Amino acid sequence: MAAYAAQRQPTKPTQGSTASMLTLCLSIKTKTTMKKAMIITIGTGFGVDNGVAFSVRQQNPDLLCFIYSKESEKTLEAVLTKLSKKREDVLLKQFDEINDVEILYQEYSKYIDQILRKGYLPNEVVADYTSGTKSMSSALVSSAIAKEVGVLSYVYGLRDEQGRVISDTERLSPLSPNAIFTEQKIKLFKQLFNRYQFDSAFELLHNTTIHYNFRDLTNFYLGLSKAYAEWDIFNFKQASEQLNSINAEVATQLQLKKLVENHKAKLHKLKQANEQGKLSEDDLTDLFSNAIRRFEEGKYDDCVARLYRLVEMVSQIEFEKEFQMTTDKVKIDILPDSLKERFVANQQIELGLLDTFKVLNEKSENKRTKTFFAKFDDFKKLLSVRNHSRLAHGQRPITKETCDKLISFIQEVFEIKDRTDFPKLK
Repeated sequence: MAAYAAQRQPTKPTQGSTASMLTLCLSIKTKTTMKKAMIITIGTGFGVDNGVAFSVRQQNPDLLCFIYSKESEKTLEAVLTKLSKKREDVLLKQFDEINDVEILYQEYSKYIDQILRKGYLPNEVVADYTSGTKSMSSALVSSAIAKEVGVLSYVYGLRDEQGRVISDTERLSPLSPNAIFTEQKIKLFKQLFNRYQFDSAFELLHNTTIHYNFRDLTNFYLGLSKAYAEWDIFNFKQASEQLNSINAEVATQLQLKKLVENHKAKLHKLKQANEQGKLSEDDLTDLFSNAIRRFEEGKYDDCVARLYRLVEMVSQIEFEKEFQMTTDKVKIDILPDSLKERFVANQQIELGLLDTFKVLNEKSENKRTKTFFAKFDDFKKLLSVRNHSRLAHGQRPITKETCDKLISFIQEVFEIKDRTDFPKLK
């Protein structure tokens, strides 16, 4: 196929123009596997064509995209004359603005997008800024970094008295901007992690190419995000395993070792109690901390659902402490008369939240229970709001104010003083 795909802006190629010359020296070959694309700015000046042609030969791309202006058209013709080898595809982008970096950046970004739409991955693209005005070079480098291209390329060599690179002394200076991309991803990772978006943070680093200088750090962050993601959904065993596997040396460098060791111990206790099917004060602290995280996210219905479960958990812990039995296997003889009539003697009795507190209130001197009933009117009001929420039995969303009141109620009544604060990455 001897046709040539030339795209010029704003004018169409005519006979005798650059496009006509291109038809003689370049052609399209059908190819199913694309390996490398190259986008190059073309400037003016003696010998510029040598450097650009040298760079193309060194990179040997499957797709070439030349950016040139009316003034640099002759330079482009000289470059193409030197490139006698036939290539699969060439894009010609004439753009006559050469000084406004912002405009150039927007335009060059479109050219890179066009290359990516042809099936190339960003890391398969080389951006060469050897020639062109300083604004053109700046715009190409900026757009290439924004699009996360694989390589930035520049040709250097010995220079003559006019500052031009002497022919046959050219050397290629490729630079992978992957270190820049990795730093940007790590910065975004921290923001997501600090907002408790642990899964999104994990996927961000897991699905990207990491610069080798950052591999230990990113492996640490991946393990950390996985651990806290599991912890946040109460998978204590998996969270413990993840936290125990992270690099202690990196934790020390980030001044996180003390916190991580503390959290390892907390997870170990939570995991053991969970495996034994027991509830403890550690569970109250953990659930309360989880609820606070939902509050900080603005997920007030989720927060209140956890707080309600916490109240229920308090009743179960106190009941087992007082009567050495669980609330799902209650003996009828410990029930007050006001409750006995609702149950058959041999029936396995399971008590709900309020009934559990009633038994505790009438059959024991449990401190938490006494405080609970002293504030019971406040709790009933908050409970009514919770019951009308979407996560309970109604349609009304929980407000921040109501959620905040329930948090304060629980802290005061049940003396929840401790919290487990997840790390905030700096």
